[in-house]
Amino acid sequence: MKQGQYIKESVFWFIVDNDLTPLFVQEFIEKLVKILKVKLVFSKVNKLPPGFDVFTGIQESCIYFGYWGEYKYCRLFISSCKNYDEEKVLEAIKKFFPVEGNVMKKTTKDLSIKKEVEVLQCLNKYLKT
Repeated sequence: MKQGQYIKESVFWFIVDNDLTPLFVQEFIEKLVKILKVKLVFSKVNKLPPGFDVFTGIQESCIYFGYWGEYKYCRLFISSCKNYDEEKVLEAIKKFFPVEGNVMKKTTKDLSIKKEVEVLQCLNKYLKT
């Protein structure tokens, strides 16, 4: 499918054993960009002691990583118009981070933009009645 005609969005959340740093997470995101086979456009760290956010723009959409330091809780959100393998993302998380317990995952969108627009149009018509 051509770029811009498809959207996939997934959220991964997990708890880590050790404290994380923005630099460590940025290194993970650089590896993730290669795994996803997407192009990195920019990366911005927002320090929120004791945690932080890393927002990464990719040509195909975005990657967000939030870290709540007081709980060692991590949340990774990937939105891309390029279909990606969620299992490879899970493997990368487990290899890179000292994860406590399981990595949870939920895919919220995995469809063509055309189908998404049709659903919205149908919903809008319904709500107008």
